[in-house]
Amino acid sequence: NKLHRKPEFYNTIFSNCTSIIWIHSRVNPEHLNFSWKILLSGYVPQYLYESGKLNQEMTFTDLKKQAYINP
Repeated sequence: NKLHRKPEFYNTIFSNCTSIIWIHSRVNPEHLNFSWKILLSGYVPQYLYESGKLNQEMTFTDLKKQAYINP
């Protein structure tokens, strides 16, 4: 009931599922630089590809198609 009496809110821009992972990954010497694509989490796969963190042997479009559960 406490949550009902006093709702808690978080900043969906700076505390979303992607930005929090990025913040915690800063301990990794190879972590990615900040990008607006981290704030808009739908762009993270593209950002990872552009940063060379995903398979570069195929285009991003083909890699994305390969990741579909039901192609």
